Amino acid sequence: MEVALDYIEEADSSYESELLSQNCTVEHFLAYLRHKQSRNASSDSIVLLLRRGVQQLPRSYKLWMFYLRFRVNQVSAAVSREDLDLENEYAIVNSIFGRAMKYMDKYPVFWKEYLVFLISQIPLTSVTVVRRAFNACLQTLPLVQHRQIWPLFVRLADIAGGKTAWCIWYRFFLYKKSVPDVLVGLLPEDDSENPSNEFSLVLSKLQEYDPDGSFQPEMRQVFNEFSQSSKLLSKTGRAELDIYEEYLEYVIASGRRHKSAPSQDTEVTEFVERCISKFPDQRGKLTVQLSRYWIAKAQLYKARLNFEKGIRESVTIRDFTLIFDAFVEFEDSAMTKLVNKIDKLESAPSTDLSQLEDLNTELNLRFAKFERLMERRPFMVNDVLLRQNANNVDAWLERVSLYDKQKDVLSLLKVFDDAVQAIDPSKVEPGKFGKLWLEFAELYILHNDIAHAREVYQTAVKVPFKDVNELIEIWVHWTETEIAEDSVESAIRVIRTAIEAPKRGQKAQNGRHFISLDDDSLPPQLRVYKSIKLWSLYLDLVESSGSKDETIAAYEKVLELKAATPLTLINYANFLEECEDYDACFQVYERGVSLFSFPTSFEIWNIYLAKAINLQEKTKVSNERIKDLFDQALEKCPDNMSKPIYLLYAKFEEEHGLATASMKIYKRALSVATEPEVKLELYKIYTTKAIELLGPNFARQIFEQAYVDIPVSTPGFAETVIVGFAFLEAELKQLTRAREIFKQGAEMVSLATRKIYKDEQRELLWNKWKQFELEFGDEESYKQMLRLKRRIEEKMGKSVTELLSQSGLGDSQDKNPLGFVAASHGPKVSSINAAHDASVPATNPDAIELDMEDFED
Repeated sequence: MEVALDYIEEADSSYESELLSQNCTVEHFLAYLRHKQSRNASSDSIVLLLRRGVQQLPRSYKLWMFYLRFRVNQVSAAVSREDLDLENEYAIVNSIFGRAMKYMDKYPVFWKEYLVFLISQIPLTSVTVVRRAFNACLQTLPLVQHRQIWPLFVRLADIAGGKTAWCIWYRFFLYKKSVPDVLVGLLPEDDSENPSNEFSLVLSKLQEYDPDGSFQPEMRQVFNEFSQSSKLLSKTGRAELDIYEEYLEYVIASGRRHKSAPSQDTEVTEFVERCISKFPDQRGKLTVQLSRYWIAKAQLYKARLNFEKGIRESVTIRDFTLIFDAFVEFEDSAMTKLVNKIDKLESAPSTDLSQLEDLNTELNLRFAKFERLMERRPFMVNDVLLRQNANNVDAWLERVSLYDKQKDVLSLLKVFDDAVQAIDPSKVEPGKFGKLWLEFAELYILHNDIAHAREVYQTAVKVPFKDVNELIEIWVHWTETEIAEDSVESAIRVIRTAIEAPKRGQKAQNGRHFISLDDDSLPPQLRVYKSIKLWSLYLDLVESSGSKDETIAAYEKVLELKAATPLTLINYANFLEECEDYDACFQVYERGVSLFSFPTSFEIWNIYLAKAINLQEKTKVSNERIKDLFDQALEKCPDNMSKPIYLLYAKFEEEHGLATASMKIYKRALSVATEPEVKLELYKIYTTKAIELLGPNFARQIFEQAYVDIPVSTPGFAETVIVGFAFLEAELKQLTRAREIFKQGAEMVSLATRKIYKDEQRELLWNKWKQFELEFGDEESYKQMLRLKRRIEEKMGKSVTELLSQSGLGDSQDKNPLGFVAASHGPKVSSINAAHDASVPATNPDAIELDMEDFED
């Protein structure tokens, strides 16, 4: 007590009296403690006070916790002091925890404080002591409170490492899978409600602390429980496949250390097969892992068999690539080891020749198999595509391309035979299956086996293709094959078979009395006879080798079937023209323009009108009849397509009628033309013909009309209308009118330049005016032209400057998008203006200095 009295001050007397009273409570001790702390009392004084408190009130949770935490903080703060016996201090505090345990052993917070303090003592305190304290804690606390202890226990496991860590984590796994999730917590508070994270952590820790496979049976049991229990697997929060792959990686690693375990081999094989059946899209990865297992166990033969099996059963390119690349890497590694072994044996002082020979033989065998494996790769890839879809015609054609058509004939024939038997025509993409049949026939043709090629064609034309065009192509190729064999009669016989119309009974059987080529609801064999392509081929054959009557009958049959195109009618008419049957020829044209309307009949009318004009002398067709034909064509022809007909009509009137009639045709063409470009072109032809036929005076009226009718923005307006009009007036000696036309045209073009015209088009007008003045004018008129040009350019420059200033671009010379010359600079038309000296007195701003060389001849 004398020592204790040394820590009692006069200011503590009131608190001491309360402690000595019989009504002393925890609050009295806490108030006394706050008093001590407010006066910055020494640590020994506070420790003494807390010790008195727990002795006087041993069941006070608050006093014990204040006491223990204060002492723990004291020791933690003194850890760095060298003069302190840290081990002794730990022992003192541990003894305090031991005394407190008699009263506090049911409080998890007390145990957490104690266990955290014990963990901090490692390595001065052994892991065994700490682990036993955790065991005592778990045995003392009820199950519902264990969740507060396990985070500290697994922290101890990570500190201890090794087998101790594995055992702690394994205990936690057993505890967690048997206790409801609501009673288990391991991770920080924000993740403790997600038990899946804890299971994943457990799995990774169990593998981390078993690097040598010492706990292989227990690990196998853990993974088996996950794979066999969907409820447990769902608690991991991970994909089922991830757990399985993790297990395979573990058994691969353990297989390297435990090579003799046949029961495990069967178990692993069955496990992988179950995984593949459950996850077929992961076949490649799982197959490679199983092969790695066999390699780890040094059973290379089984590894190769598994690789080969995986390749044969792959149904995706991704799986095949994974397996094949792993297979190649494995074989390459095996050959590398053999080479190293041979090199080592050859460099040894004494060499066993028989062993060396065996190794070289094995190496050569392995290398030959490796080459064969690489050669088979394209075929293996193709097998995968065909396993995916046996109706993939592109894959079959690709397989055909893998063989040499000269050397691998039997293999190719087998491929074609397998393909046509495996493919279902109703499931093939349209347009593909027919190509396969054609390749089949081409193979026989390449080897001059026409008889078998005909058999292929005969079979192919019976196939119910989805697209009738495939059947058409087969008939065409069959016909062309017969032609190539110089058997035109056979070709005609083949094509006649193709275009033979189905019998009335076949039509009625399919509920059709009128058959359309595009009616996909009917078999292609019933529709193919209406193919224009087949009829065109037949007509070409008949026309080249048959009689006139036979050819005419063929053309008439096409027209009867309504399978004719404009080209068919034109060919029919040309044939009759060659036969000099002009009346029949024109009748065909008449039938053509009546069968087809514009725009389809446009070309027929063009050819018909041209033929009528060219054959007029032979057919004695009157001019009036031809004019009627033109009028009929123009009556039905849309305005935007009528230009060629009008031009041909005008030319006909020019050559066979009156010039004035020709001019009227041009005028009619202009009246229906709507596009400015078309009008401009017509005016150009109109004025040229007018000058040629009726003289310049008549053309003047046309130019005046064009000047008003065509927008100045039309490309080519300046050259065609303005320049052409001006030079026409010059030809008529009306130079003043010509200059006025140039003047007005220059102003119009310059006004439109900012939006429409390019600089070269504007310069073209000025150059033509310059040419005009050099040819017809004098010095004064030339100056006037230049003054006008300068004024216009100044006006243009001012307008552009104002426009740019309004848009905020006027201050930047680089932002002038049009490249105009500023009005203050003026045009520099001579070297005098270009080298203007500021000292020279001001002169007339309208004065123009000319280089008179322009007027020299």
